[in-house]
Amino acid sequence: MANARKIAQNALLRVERDGAYSNLVLDAALTAAGADPRDAALAAALFYGVLERRLTLDHIIAHYVKRPDKIDPSARQALYLGLYQLLYMDRVPPAAAVNESVMLVRRSRAAHCAGLVNGVLRGFLRDDRQIPLPPETAPFERMAVTYSVPAWLAEHFVRHYGEENARALMASFAGRRPLTLRVNTCKTDRDGLAASLAAEGLHPAPCPVDDDLLTLPESGDITQTAAYQQGLFHVQDAASALCCRAVAPQPGERVLDLCAAPGGKSFTMAQLMQNTGLVLACDLYPQKAQLIRAGAQRLGLTAVQTAVNDATQVDPALGMFDAILCDLPCSGLGILGRKPEIRYKTVTLLDKLPDLQYGMLCNSLSYLKPGGRLIFSTCTLNPAENQQNLARLLAQHSQLRPLPVLPHCRRALGEPEHMITLLPHIHGTDGFFIGAVRKDG
Repeated sequence: MANARKIAQNALLRVERDGAYSNLVLDAALTAAGADPRDAALAAALFYGVLERRLTLDHIIAHYVKRPDKIDPSARQALYLGLYQLLYMDRVPPAAAVNESVMLVRRSRAAHCAGLVNGVLRGFLRDDRQIPLPPETAPFERMAVTYSVPAWLAEHFVRHYGEENARALMASFAGRRPLTLRVNTCKTDRDGLAASLAAEGLHPAPCPVDDDLLTLPESGDITQTAAYQQGLFHVQDAASALCCRAVAPQPGERVLDLCAAPGGKSFTMAQLMQNTGLVLACDLYPQKAQLIRAGAQRLGLTAVQTAVNDATQVDPALGMFDAILCDLPCSGLGILGRKPEIRYKTVTLLDKLPDLQYGMLCNSLSYLKPGGRLIFSTCTLNPAENQQNLARLLAQHSQLRPLPVLPHCRRALGEPEHMITLLPHIHGTDGFFIGAVRKDG
C-alpha cells in the first residue's frame, strides 16, 4: 500500500505547486504509476480526502508546530496524509498511518523532516486524536475547522441560507459523491443500461431525482466499459439533468447551449428532442468544441452541432433559437464535493463574476426568438451570481416575463416559481441554481 500513499503525495504536491485540476492530476498520476485497482482506490481516497480536509489538517499541524509555513512541501503532504488516516480512515491501523508517513519523508528530499513528522503524528495520537477547535466566540472560525471550509465561506453560507442549512450543506461536501450516469435514451433505456453495466461487474442503482439516471457508488474507469464505448450513457449530475428538464426542449426545435463544454447538457437536450432539430453547443475554445463533437459522435447524436463562440460578444451568424441555456461560468460553490480545491480560493473570487455573467445573459437575448425561453443556471451558491442577476435581467428588459421552472421540486429557500436553488443535503444533487424567463411573443 506504500505505493498508493506515494501516488497521493506526488499528486497533492502537483496540485499545490501548479494549481492544477484535481481530477486531471490524479488520473495522470494513477496512469503513470500503473497502479492496480486496490492501490488506485486507496490513492484516490487519500488524495481527495486530504484536499477536502486540508484546512482542518492545517489547523492541527499549527497546534503542534511553531512555524508550519516553513515545513518542506513533501513533509507537509506526508503530514496531511498521516493525519487524514488517523482521523478519517478507521480501517488503517494508527501505527501504519504513522510509520508509512514517516517513510514517505525519509524517501524524499525532505528526509531531515522525518523526526518532525513522527513527532506531530505521535503527539496527535497521545492527545487522543482530538481536533483543537477555536473558541465558541469565533463561530465561523470554528465552523471552518469543523467542516474544512474557509471562514469567509462559512459566514457566506450562514448569512444567505441560515445556520441549519449552512451546517448541513458544508457537511454534505465531505466524501466522494456517487457517479451519476444519464441513459442515452436514443439507444437504450434505464433497465437496459443497468443490465449492460451489471454484466460488466458494476452495480448501478436508480437515481430518485430523474428516471433516466443511474448512480454508481464505485465505478473505476467507466470509459473502459463496453456500455460507454457503445454510447449508452454519459456522465451527468442530477442537477444538470434537472436543468435540461427545465429547458424542456421539444423535437424539432432550435436550442442554443451558450457555454456548453464539456457537452453533457447538450447531449441530454438532444435526447429529450429525440435527436431531431438542432442543439448548437458553443464554447470559446476550439479544443473544447472538438471534445463536444467527439462526445456527440460516440452517443450517435446528430442533432448536436458545435460552434466556437465568445459568449461576451454577439454573433448574428448564430441565428435565432426557440430556447437558450445559459449555464454560465461561476464560482463553483455548489460543487465543493466534486472539486475540493475550489474551497481554497479567496473571497475575491466572487467579485467580478456577477457582471461578467450578466453581460453574457444580455448577449444571449439577441439570439432568442419572440416567445422563446431562456434558462439561466450556475453550479454555485451565491445570490449575487444567481437570484440577483436574474432579478436584474427581468428589471432591465421589459420584454421578459418570469417562466415557472421545475414546479415539482421542493423550494427549500421559499423562492418564486421562476427560480430554484438545489441543495445537496435536500435535493441529493450538486449545489445548483436554475432560473427561467420567456420573451414576449
